[in-house]
Amino acid sequence: MNILGYIYHEDNEALTIEFSVDEDTDQYYRVLKFECWDIEYYSPDYTRKQNLGEIDDDYILDLLNRYLNENELPEPKEL
Repeated sequence: MNILGYIYHEDNEALTIEFSVDEDTDQYYRVLKFECWDIEYYSPDYTRKQNLGEIDDDYILDLLNRYLNENELPEPKEL
């Protein structure tokens, strides 16, 4: 899995992640949007007091892996 980018929206406590997986070519990427309750569910060590503006790639990968263990990959988008 390759993290292309992510941004935390403090105003609505949402996290948007752009990524690709091995089956994607260089022409495709995928997007997942996590609301605050999604983050809490897929990242048990998360608390609302935690500053998600300071998260790193390892945190994002862990969150994605936990999500994808229970859900299908989102549809690929063309670059």
